[in-house]
Amino acid sequence: MVTHTSKTGDNDFSRVVGRLPPGTPIEAIGWSELVSHKQEAFRLARLCAGEMASEGPSVLSTTDFDDLDLLLRQLVVICEGDVLTGQILAAVCGPGNVKSGRDPQTLVTFAIRAENVAAQARTTFGPDFFGEFPLRMQSWADWARNESSKSGE
Repeated sequence: MVTHTSKTGDNDFSRVVGRLPPGTPIEAIGWSELVSHKQEAFRLARLCAGEMASEGPSVLSTTDFDDLDLLLRQLVVICEGDVLTGQILAAVCGPGNVKSGRDPQTLVTFAIRAENVAAQARTTFGPDFFGEFPLRMQSWADWARNESSKSGE
């Protein structure tokens, strides 16, 4: 039985932001789990990409290897972007004990990392990669910088 239907724009972040009771342990756990899941996905994507790069050529045809290698390299970039998105959102919108990231310098660091991911995706895969992923990452970087300037006031 379906109890929840998604709308355009829904994602795992939209299920956390503003939906968990603010200032509660439930909110802290929700943010921690979300970012942890993103970090684990990123770790696994890097592991798979590394294994594909080292072992794929010996067991796959050149075409299959090229396709899977590209797919896994793209997955690594997307997962890294998801980790940064979660960290930025947690730093700005998360509970008090997670908001330590709201330190202006931490937000600037997240912004720089998001800009680097955007540039890497744009350079390696093109500006339209994964539904304009580079543009979305640049938007997260800009937002983190804006929030850092508010925190520093």
